Amino acid sequence: MICTLLQLCMRLCLHQGLSEEDKHARGHSSRIEQDLSDERQARRDTNEVTILLLGECWWSTSRCGGPPVAVVVHQSLWWSTSRCGGLDSKGLSEEDKHARGHSSRIEQDLSDERQARRDTNEVTILLLGAAESGKSTLVKQMKLIHSHGFTKQELISFKPAVLDNLLTSMKFVLQGMGMLRINLCNKSNKAHARALLSCPQCVGDDQELVPFAAHAFLALWADPGVRSAAARGQEFDLNDSALYFFEDVIRITAPNYVPTEMDVLRVRVRTCGIIETQFEVNNVVFR
Repeated sequence: MICTLLQLCMRLCLHQGLSEEDKHARGHSSRIEQDLSDERQARRDTNEVTILLLGECWWSTSRCGGPPVAVVVHQSLWWSTSRCGGLDSKGLSEEDKHARGHSSRIEQDLSDERQARRDTNEVTILLLGAAESGKSTLVKQMKLIHSHGFTKQELISFKPAVLDNLLTSMKFVLQGMGMLRINLCNKSNKAHARALLSCPQCVGDDQELVPFAAHAFLALWADPGVRSAAARGQEFDLNDSALYFFEDVIRITAPNYVPTEMDVLRVRVRTCGIIETQFEVNNVVFR
């Protein structure tokens, strides 16, 4: 009780020692704090969550001299009771008003988009993972199972990638044969091996195999040494789609070859950027 009375007396003495201008400054600061408190309570009542970045709130001495003055930083709005002046405490500057309005429009657009997706039963799925973890393959499978699959033109667009996978896999096997000390059974295939190893790509401008490549693929895959090395592909990191393409090398190297849906699923293509696909399952749209 005595401590409480002492505290009240000290506050009264301090209050009486302030000038009228300082009393007005303190009262103005108290009203601002009360306004902020009322605003926070209103947001709690409406289940609204606000993340507010505050600067500093401190007591400092005015450069003009005189008693300490309170400075409160709230977003981009400053209230200052300094006798030196400052920004208008009654409102925001034009730049601050423009920034706040722009922020409100962005929040409204996001809110409208979320509401529209709820109304249309739309679900957004983001696939993240390391390289060659199967993200693109999963998207292709969803397109085949739940969408309309691939058009003929889309299938043809994968042709260069399939032929490039075939060339890359054959180069891996030929290099692996040296590591595994496996020789070509047919000595005439050495020329085919050198031709493919020195070939940067096997597809011409017309999207068809260059003439020598088709014959080289067929001859090398018929060689028992190549087949023996390919069967041990796990020892030199041969990709898991290589044997699939080797087994169908006659079909793939034929003129006017068009990839099948299984070829598209098996082909390895490096994905750059973001790819979006859309399909529907039980009246729910997945993007």
